Amino acid sequence: MKIKKQHISSSNKALVIIAIFSMLFIWAVRWNGISGNNYKNIIRSDGNGYYHYFEALFGEESIDNQQENGIFLVKTKNDRVVNKYFVGTALLMSPFVMPVYLIQKSLGLEIDLRSEYYQKSISIAALFYLILGLWAISKLLSFYDIDDRIIAFALFAIFFGTNLSYYALIGSSMSHVYSFSLISVFLMLFKKQVDSFQAKRLLILSVLLALIVLIRPLNILIVLFLPFISSSFDNFYQLIRKKAKTFPINIIAILVLGLIIFIQLLFWKFQTGNWIVWSYSNEGFYFFNPHLIDFLFSFRKGLFIYSPFLFLCLLVFVVVYRKKKHELLLSFVPILFIFYMLSSWWNWYYGDSYGSRVIIDYLPVFVLLFALGMQKMHISKQRIVVLLASLFVILNVFQSYQYYHNIMSHFDMNASKYACIFGRVGEKYENSLGGNDDIVSYHKKPLQIIYQCDNYIDSVASLQLIDSENLENFENGEYGYLFKKRDKYGLNIRISADELKGFDKYYLEFSNNVLLNNGDMKGAYWILVYTDSLNQNYHSARIKVNEIPLSAGEEYTNFYKLNLPRFKSEKDNLNLYIQTYSEAEFIVSDLGIKISGTN
Repeated sequence: MKIKKQHISSSNKALVIIAIFSMLFIWAVRWNGISGNNYKNIIRSDGNGYYHYFEALFGEESIDNQQENGIFLVKTKNDRVVNKYFVGTALLMSPFVMPVYLIQKSLGLEIDLRSEYYQKSISIAALFYLILGLWAISKLLSFYDIDDRIIAFALFAIFFGTNLSYYALIGSSMSHVYSFSLISVFLMLFKKQVDSFQAKRLLILSVLLALIVLIRPLNILIVLFLPFISSSFDNFYQLIRKKAKTFPINIIAILVLGLIIFIQLLFWKFQTGNWIVWSYSNEGFYFFNPHLIDFLFSFRKGLFIYSPFLFLCLLVFVVVYRKKKHELLLSFVPILFIFYMLSSWWNWYYGDSYGSRVIIDYLPVFVLLFALGMQKMHISKQRIVVLLASLFVILNVFQSYQYYHNIMSHFDMNASKYACIFGRVGEKYENSLGGNDDIVSYHKKPLQIIYQCDNYIDSVASLQLIDSENLENFENGEYGYLFKKRDKYGLNIRISADELKGFDKYYLEFSNNVLLNNGDMKGAYWILVYTDSLNQNYHSARIKVNEIPLSAGEEYTNFYKLNLPRFKSEKDNLNLYIQTYSEAEFIVSDLGIKISGTN
């Protein structure tokens, strides 16, 4: 009797390879690493906010009596504290976190919600949703009769060629892989619904859409792609009409959606006493001033700079469908609107992140456009696209490595920094970038300049407030401050809070030119300190002086921008000075300072 070999499709092989790679990577790097305990910081950044729902429910802190932390636990107008993040990510994590809790509880073990098994459960959750999302994409593409080899390549490219891999394997406590997964399944099932309508499937779609919104409310924008999935507005309209006639399933679907959304309202009620809360109380959108170009093309977090494969996805689709205006309209209008909305958020780069992490949620759309374009391309053009995509994959893997090892700045890259570290690896380049480039905190009123000094060193030199040994006189009559190798401190600037009173928020901008004579300035920092009337410190910040490393004889103009907290008293002071741990001789000049305020 002959045993018939079972054929495994290319797309399924791709899923298996990605799954095996991911498991090995998580075990070797995310859980262990060189220290053997890398798992200890799996829950971090925004993930602290999502995970806090478990801590508020099962930890020492009560959900109706949380302590403000100024990060994700914020005060409301009625002086209560609310978790600004929605509950959806925690709901998706719960099937992986709760078994650990219940087992430890049943065994009478001490509960530490930040211990090893809880941390690792988040990695396992992210891995599950990653594979679920990729599987759903492969099914979605198969519904369009796309060649299985194209599907396999698309899966590899979207995983290794974008920041999806980073946020699935490293940043697994963030919300993005969870959104990516559910949106993938939602689009796949909706396509199936278009091809063969089923009333029961409508309930599943309602559940998915509710969870998608509970993860990130702006994810509701995914419904803008439904006419494209339906092939036309008319088909989409007919589907909606058919849904309206499926009584009572349509009513049940709406009720299910509402009940799941109601979970968030319940948490708000428990936390604040109110059913409806704007939890992002000090944040918002600038709809009339979107940073669209920065969002797409800047070296800070530009989507197409750090994930150029996504630009290729759009380009492939446009080239193939350029004469089909209907398809272009249905696909690109939603994409552009999503770009507009995401770039209108006050913090358009979304803080510390590798690339534009908020686009991960919408990656299923990019993959679909890429695969549809590839399917209709001539084989010779397909090879060119595969070559380009492969290069972008290599670039992404390399830059992910740089980001993980702090060679790349986590929040304020620019063109100079990018050029400095491009293609660089090794300890020499780790934490070598400096400077600070905060954007102004969300504000509705314009900034007002309340303190400005165009050249601080010149102004104090004329008053003979700098020791002559540290004063460098240039040929043009201007002055610089000379740091000698033995100097550890210098350039102490003090500004009284009384000069800055009357504002809720402050924004400091200053710049300087640095000329390195010899040595290494890696240990040279600007120190910012708030002191009270007793000269006690209560706020501090440390910024590496040079944005990019300098060699002897080189000079560079650095720009720094910082959001400052409010002073406790008008008798307090803002102190700014340079502290150096390096054996270096350098000159600081053209030190300009500006402080603005807003309410």
